[in-house]
Amino acid sequence: MHGFSASFVLVFLLACSGSSPSNDTGSNGSGDSGDNGGTGNAGESGEGGDGGEGGEGGEGGDGDPPAFEPMPGEWNFVDGSILSDSCDYDYDSLPSGGDGFSLSLLGNQDFEIVLDGTTDGFQCAWDAGQGFQCTPVDGSEDIDDLDAVIVSQTLLSGLFSEASAMNSTYNIALDCQGDDCEWVEYFGDIDFPCVVEVELMAESAP
Repeated sequence: MHGFSASFVLVFLLACSGSSPSNDTGSNGSGDSGDNGGTGNAGESGEGGDGGEGGEGGEGGDGDPPAFEPMPGEWNFVDGSILSDSCDYDYDSLPSGGDGFSLSLLGNQDFEIVLDGTTDGFQCAWDAGQGFQCTPVDGSEDIDDLDAVIVSQTLLSGLFSEASAMNSTYNIALDCQGDDCEWVEYFGDIDFPCVVEVELMAESAP
């Protein structure tokens, strides 16, 4: 767990909207020509119907900021606990990736979290209730001198209690691949596959 490097599995959801319906034009109007009356002058042509008035264009937005927006910049972890651990591993420290993370706003309600000591980030978005979900992250770490690779998938979600405070949950699924995984389990006193769920509280750095 300590210092593993994570690589992203980016999932792109493409939504295609149907073609927009064509606009209905106002009634054209030549009205029906009047009947010719005998040998008299031809009846006057009916007046063309007035074309439907075009709808008024919507007013431009005022450019007001959203009702909620988390603080960008550096954040610090201030507390945490292990909620569950089927790996049964004696951690020296919580797998937080370091002392904190940086938060960058990406537009709309999207943002990125980059844990200290890493270069890749979690791609996240918050909702109207100030909860957030992030794209799952896959990672792997080779074990020195053994035919064993620890693989992981991390799910990050949480809630902004305010713009400068966050409660987050890291759900980390671990497994081992390779012929020497039994040695990793034996010396690490850990059983694969397993899941660790960690709760971390963070605050925006002053």
